Amino acid sequence: QGEPHLSLYLVQSQKGKPRQLYVPKEWEGQVRLAVDNYRKLQELVEELSEMEWSSLEKQKAKGAKRS
Repeated sequence: QGEPHLSLYLVQSQKGKPRQLYVPKEWEGQVRLAVDNYRKLQELVEELSEMEWSSLEKQKAKGAKRS
């Protein structure tokens, strides 16, 4: 037997349902970079959200109004 044929698919959830897109071999590097950038962006958004949450909690504890 030969080596298994490996294919790359991009998978995304849309409206709660997964969808797939075949990624041609020549696009693999570009798609992997885009996925990595997307993950980094999500991490940054999560960090920003945590910072904002902490700020709101501190303001609430002081009884301050948010402008």
